[in-house]
Amino acid sequence: MINSLSIGDLFWSEIEDGRISFRFHGMAPSVHFTISWENENNINLHITKNIGDGTYKPKIVIAKWDKDLVNKFIPYIPALIIGKIYEPLSFKIYSRRSRKNIRIIYLDEIENHANFKSFEKDATGIFKKHSVVKRKNRLKIKTSVEKDFLSLFSSGPIKSLFLNNLRTLHTKSFKSPASRCGIIFLGNKKHQFVTYNNRCYILKNRKNFQEFLKVFMKPELVDELTVKVNEALIRIKDANTYADTLPYNNPHQLYLES
Repeated sequence: MINSLSIGDLFWSEIEDGRISFRFHGMAPSVHFTISWENENNINLHITKNIGDGTYKPKIVIAKWDKDLVNKFIPYIPALIIGKIYEPLSFKIYSRRSRKNIRIIYLDEIENHANFKSFEKDATGIFKKHSVVKRKNRLKIKTSVEKDFLSLFSSGPIKSLFLNNLRTLHTKSFKSPASRCGIIFLGNKKHQFVTYNNRCYILKNRKNFQEFLKVFMKPELVDELTVKVNEALIRIKDANTYADTLPYNNPHQLYLES
């Protein structure tokens, strides 16, 4: 079973009992973030430097929250996803002529198309060409995979697959008993969409990860956590023992406001 994934030097992640570790491009190979739930009562986000004995490795805990918080947060997820991450798209702002040029692709129709099997086969071949499994559970993907995938998506058969499944906009385009997702083309712009309660919802424009977090957290808290993460990255760089980082272990306690 694969428990470690790396994509060139862009990203690395590993899942083990009680924790998920990850590292992004630009971070030193010896440094990584971890979300840990090994503690009986809480979950924490910390940064670690892999040097020396495990007990004495440099470590700075950035934030922690009670495990019960996860269960309390779950009921709010559907409303947050639809109301905060997506926004309803109104077609009243478009003229009748413009609406005639709007096109939609439903992903479930693409997946059920006969030619999609050929696409899956080609995509699988590209993935195998640029990836390797080490130690039976470590998957490494070369960044060169992107070039071949771009060529595949721009090929004639794939273009035909998408063009043949373009649909014009009509009054029942987003009415379905179950939620659907796809791509909507509005002039020279395209948006990923989902259907909900017989309406079309598109992703809100977010410039960066901090803006995304501000959907779920107070802006000032996100700013504080961003500063704390940046400071931790600087301080752990020259740390050699846990004692070096101990003065900076003052994590934020996260909680759900009523």
